[in-house]
Amino acid sequence: MAQFDGRAFFERVLVALNTRDVDTLRELVLPDVVSTSPQSGERAVGLDAFLLEGERYPGGLPEVNVDDSRLIGEDERWLISPSYTVIPMSSPSSYTAIMKVRYPDGVMWRAILLVELRDEKIASVEAFYAPELPAPLAESIAAWPRG
Repeated sequence: MAQFDGRAFFERVLVALNTRDVDTLRELVLPDVVSTSPQSGERAVGLDAFLLEGERYPGGLPEVNVDDSRLIGEDERWLISPSYTVIPMSSPSSYTAIMKVRYPDGVMWRAILLVELRDEKIASVEAFYAPELPAPLAESIAAWPRG
């Protein structure tokens, strides 16, 4: 059996989302997937609810820039908390996707998706979004106190 290629898997998911290829999404996402967006309180349970949420999104789903996406999870990665607790950042079934998305109004946002897989299909997605912000002006940086 071929080894699971997380990057290729997520590229297929992103292309299917961008092209609204529902048949491919049905191959890659479990029927009982749970999708949550803590910032807005949205929660979709089941693949049909997930797809309906996308269909009803005002202006359509944001377009994901596949080339400007980062995937963390092919290898296990760990963090150490300030209290020296070891915390898994990813595992063979847990991925973090960091991507740039263009909203229907043309504004660029950043998205971070915490994705859990089961049987090499998406079982859950927790999504966080934030608009891109301009860098502070050089003059304001020079005025910051140094310490």
